[in-house]
Amino acid sequence: MLDNEKIYQSPQELLSNIEELIQKIHFAADKEQTKDLSGRQNVFECIRRDNGLFSLIPILATPAVLFRGENEVYPYSKPSLFRKSLSRRECLIERLKIAEMELLLKKHPFLELLKKDYNMDLYLSPIGLAQHYGVKTPLVDFTSDPNIAMFFATCQYNASTDSYQPCNIKKKKGVLWMVNPAFTNRTGVNNQNFYEDPVIIIGGQPFARPAKQKGFALRLSQHQSLQTVGCIPYYFNYTDSDSIYFFEKYKNGESLWCKNITDRKASLIAQKEVISEEAFCHYKKMNRHKGNLFQTIKEYGIRLSDDSSFLSFSKEEIEQIKKEYSDLELYYRYDIPEDPSATVSSRFVSYYYKPLNKDVQLNQISRTIFYSYLALMDMFYIV
Repeated sequence: MLDNEKIYQSPQELLSNIEELIQKIHFAADKEQTKDLSGRQNVFECIRRDNGLFSLIPILATPAVLFRGENEVYPYSKPSLFRKSLSRRECLIERLKIAEMELLLKKHPFLELLKKDYNMDLYLSPIGLAQHYGVKTPLVDFTSDPNIAMFFATCQYNASTDSYQPCNIKKKKGVLWMVNPAFTNRTGVNNQNFYEDPVIIIGGQPFARPAKQKGFALRLSQHQSLQTVGCIPYYFNYTDSDSIYFFEKYKNGESLWCKNITDRKASLIAQKEVISEEAFCHYKKMNRHKGNLFQTIKEYGIRLSDDSSFLSFSKEEIEQIKKEYSDLELYYRYDIPEDPSATVSSRFVSYYYKPLNKDVQLNQISRTIFYSYLALMDMFYIV
């Protein structure tokens, strides 16, 4: 078992303990297949949601466990929207930026390509994507890969260059958070739709950065923190050499903090203070503001612009997006019913992954994520 009361002497020691526990957990699926697919980039499992839309979820090496790395230990780990007191004006600007992100998503060629090849309507997460690019939201980022979480736990962000760099320290204490979505779900562990609100799938989206980070997010309220919602912290010491190791492991951060065409557009939305009139109209149309929105905008001195060129894609950009799309690999789980004679604590749904192609009936694709959370609770102290 992992011990959340000790301080691990290195990131490698903690990751090694996590890997040992993963190996002890019985995988109903073939371990080698799961390990291979979960370790590759641009590989996702396609899941049908109850509303008929589809999510592209990172294939999990660690069943139903998500991770978050922080390179410092904070008294309370909160979403960016709640880390300091924002004015109403500032909060409204952030919400308008999310509306712009939503418009950018809806116009993205990636959606048309999925529709053409698979007749699939993708579930979009504008707020989840906005969080990844610096917009202040009530979300906290998580990943399904503990090594990716360890990168963020040992490297530091440089706002002036919009990039990550190694921590220049002799010795420092970091934390790796773990959470089982089943135990944060407001509807309880008996609901099989584990990755619904408050846990949000970001994963495979038109944007490269959250896809490469195998991203998920946890939604918190203003008065919540990771310390209060069932997330388990595991502390470890790390040095500058540890930081350099993970920095170089992910190609100086470029593997996770990529900047393709769409990433640059998203970063622009997050950084600018002028809001497009198109986003203003979209936000108003969605009835997301009480009262006279135009009057509020005027009172707050928020500037609007008729320039929405950054929400469109040129022919050259579309061709580049098509090249990136061609690297995408989609799978679906073929489920075998659980053994009814097994005890509750050892029941597993057997499954293996099949490549998704045009001949697959999308209504056959799994609608739920079902893992043995009781076994995980025993192994990871997730209670």
